[in-house]
Amino acid sequence: MPILYKDIQIEGDVKFARLSRLLIEESINEHATAYISGVLDEQISATEVYQLNINSNICIKAMTEPEGEVIFAGVPVDLTMKSVSGAKHLELTLKSHSFKLDTDRISRNFQDVNSPYSSTFKQIIESKYQGAVVVEPALKNRVQERLVIQHELRT
Repeated sequence: MPILYKDIQIEGDVKFARLSRLLIEESINEHATAYISGVLDEQISATEVYQLNINSNICIKAMTEPEGEVIFAGVPVDLTMKSVSGAKHLELTLKSHSFKLDTDRISRNFQDVNSPYSSTFKQIIESKYQGAVVVEPALKNRVQERLVIQHELRT
């Protein structure tokens, strides 16, 4: 079923009154990226916008079901705001929460070769990355088949 702009809901530390652009890009071996442009809700101050950081969680939902389906969840990595005739226009670039995996140093392993990848991913994100979700239907029922290690790289 197609998703229309009227079905899109942005949740988190920023509220849009109107969206003008939404683009979500996913590619192999890259963090998913979302680009959002629109007019901010009048009640959001410039100070609130400039306080967005790597710990801010922003979720994009398709409200085609009553509770909505998460189509992207991530953190802001770039923003541009301008005021035109009193309306605040915001261009926001988000990276998926997997971006934090590159910045946090953690070592652990997952030894249950019969465990589905979805379970492993869930265990990783629930332990440290609040607000993150796994949006990967291709791996939903696939099992690891071998030991998986997340390790800290020393430079």
